[in-house]
Amino acid sequence: MTNSHFPYQKILDLRSKETVQAKSQVAQALRQQMDIESMLVETGNDISRLQAKIEKKQIEGTSVHELRILADELNVLTMRRRKQQYELFSARRTVMREQQLLLHRQKEERKWSQLKEKHVTAWRDALKKDEQKQMDEIANQRYHLSSTSSGYKR
Repeated sequence: MTNSHFPYQKILDLRSKETVQAKSQVAQALRQQMDIESMLVETGNDISRLQAKIEKKQIEGTSVHELRILADELNVLTMRRRKQQYELFSARRTVMREQQLLLHRQKEERKWSQLKEKHVTAWRDALKKDEQKQMDEIANQRYHLSSTSSGYKR
């Protein structure tokens, strides 16, 4: 039994590679999103610690200059958190876009795989039909041979 030759095998292989690549891109985007989320949590913790420190210094009666320095540092951390929030928003958008692309790639790959399965099924059916035709011819020849040889024996 010879193998079926699917004429669009290269397209199917390409679609499979694109799907693998899209999965990799989704994983990378998710990793980046998780990294940004952890940095955002860390920055939030830094802000909380600094606010507690400022409150403590206010209670202790620290100089205005030192409080101003701490307030500037708090402002820097707040700006960093805003930037990280924007980066997180952007990363989430990227993850969604990559997931949509992955879904599209998987649909394409499935479509070509189904086409290949139909091709293989049609090829097998044609092969079975040819084999049955050959078997019918052999049976027909044997029948004629046996009927002609039995006819001469009488």
